[in-house]
Amino acid sequence: MIFGYFLITITCCAAIATSASVVEQQTCELNFVTELASIPNRIQQLEEKAAALELKLTKLETITTQLGAQTSQLEAKSVQVDAAIKDLTNLVNDIRAKAITNIRLGDLQTANVFGDLGYEDSYGFVLTSAANFNKDNYLDYVRRRKIEKFVNGKWVSI
Repeated sequence: MIFGYFLITITCCAAIATSASVVEQQTCELNFVTELASIPNRIQQLEEKAAALELKLTKLETITTQLGAQTSQLEAKSVQVDAAIKDLTNLVNDIRAKAITNIRLGDLQTANVFGDLGYEDSYGFVLTSAANFNKDNYLDYVRRRKIEKFVNGKWVSI
């Protein structure tokens, strides 16, 4: 921009020198001297702007470095979160594989008590009824069912 002023001033002075009066030539020379005197101020302004731009560039480089560090930290935390999610998924799958999600009674079994042995106490059954049809002092029959649990998609006897 400084050199543009010089070019315009020199062009103006050259045009006036060929065709104009002494007053115009003096005016042209005065403008040239004024422009020439303003060069140090303009150079100082440009140097100040350059220094300000260098400061901004330094700040941007610092921010870029900080953002790079933060990105690395976030990537590391992302890996940790992925590992935690995988661990939780495995834990949930283990719980599902071992958890009892339903209970039911199995097939009905009936045994006469009077005149028969009935049932001996055995693991995994529950008595569901006992009857005395003739209303004497002795049971006529008992009924039992096996207890079953639903684990990992299958019914399993207890």
